[in-house]
Amino acid sequence: KPFNESEITAIINELEGNDKNLIMLAFETGLRTSELIGLNWDDIDYEQNRLYVRRAIVYRKEKTPKTRSGIRTVELTLKAISALKTQRALVPTDNEAVFFDTKNEARLSDNVIRKRIWIPALKKAGVTYRSPYQTRHTFASKRLSEGKPLIWVSTQMGHSDLVTTSKKYARWIET
Repeated sequence: KPFNESEITAIINELEGNDKNLIMLAFETGLRTSELIGLNWDDIDYEQNRLYVRRAIVYRKEKTPKTRSGIRTVELTLKAISALKTQRALVPTDNEAVFFDTKNEARLSDNVIRKRIWIPALKKAGVTYRSPYQTRHTFASKRLSEGKPLIWVSTQMGHSDLVTTSKKYARWIET
């Protein structure tokens, strides 16, 4: 169940700093949680308004993304660029990771995102709980509703084929 605009705004308004930038980027790019955790500063290309998904971090171990098509280039919206530029000012210049655990300045984990960032933000915002993965579904349904081509959404999300994208998001595809 994707989030609507008022829910997204309410969630974002309950966050600040690193946490706000993380969740904003999740909604604006459709990256998997493991891909957000694995994002490094050298993956960001401000000149071309894109980021490169090259790695995922699962259970604190670096690996390649879920599928071969998961290694991809993602176009950045103005909101995504703003979140990244705001985030850059918060992170020490020698830190390669874009997002970090604010308690110990280590890389985030999916547990920290869910328990310390996501659940409290939804409660404060008065938004019905859905997993952080729903930011990904929100991205896809929003872009398809805006009329973005299925192939574009599929590529942005790192799906291995159009069937995966069309099965999950058929109700948002314009006919």
